[in-house]
Amino acid sequence: MLLATIVKLFKGASGIGAPSVLFSGGLDELVAHILNWDERLRERERRITAPFLWVAGSMEHRVEMMVQEPDLTVREENLRRTLVESARSGDLEGFLVVVGRVVSDVNMVPPAVAKRLISSVQAAVMSMEKDTQLGIGQEVLNILQQRGANFEVQANAIRERLAVIHEERQNWSQAAAFYSAINPEVGNRGDPTEDDIERLLRIAFLYLNSDDVAAAEQFLMRAKSYVKVEVNRDYRICQARVQEAKKGFSNAAQQFYSLTTGLVSPE
Repeated sequence: MLLATIVKLFKGASGIGAPSVLFSGGLDELVAHILNWDERLRERERRITAPFLWVAGSMEHRVEMMVQEPDLTVREENLRRTLVESARSGDLEGFLVVVGRVVSDVNMVPPAVAKRLISSVQAAVMSMEKDTQLGIGQEVLNILQQRGANFEVQANAIRERLAVIHEERQNWSQAAAFYSAINPEVGNRGDPTEDDIERLLRIAFLYLNSDDVAAAEQFLMRAKSYVKVEVNRDYRICQARVQEAKKGFSNAAQQFYSLTTGLVSPE
């Protein structure tokens, strides 16, 4: 251990702030310095592993122990490891307890730390079985709503994942609801992107599949503000299907015919 400590001293790998001048005295002082450093490393390792060795008590008690850790780096690592381990072991109730504390405890879990931890939460959710993702993903989204603006990137990623699963299972209205809940302004301060337009049209198609014509038309009109109607085939197909669903068969026929001829029919 002493040899490993000396290597860490010279490589700066310990993570504990090393003094700019390591040694200024004789051999006795050098040995004392190394022993002191070695003990500090051992203590740090104890603080990281302690919450995982303490199996007595609830997850709430374990989390309370972790957030009281004075070293913020150790605190973050303990919380991250607990999130990963609880998700991996199937302790979903414990997983949600940690998520709730990370989101709600702004004093002991600063915003920058919380964002990193919620990114780990996002990754953990997406690694679960699809049935589990649907349930736990919704629970996580409910928790994140407490500080919605802080975690919109992660929340959007979870919403999109749940939407994809519902779409695969032909749960059209649920898929549309999750897609429509995605905040397009996150990370996008300019005009809507192609992905934004594609999502609006996808939502319209999904509502058509679930026979909610009014909702489909609403999202079609939103997409119309951003697309070039004459060149966007998906928009024109969706428009024709809306007309057909509203029993405007003549207009729908004109729309479908225009798709085969390349002409644009009046709306």
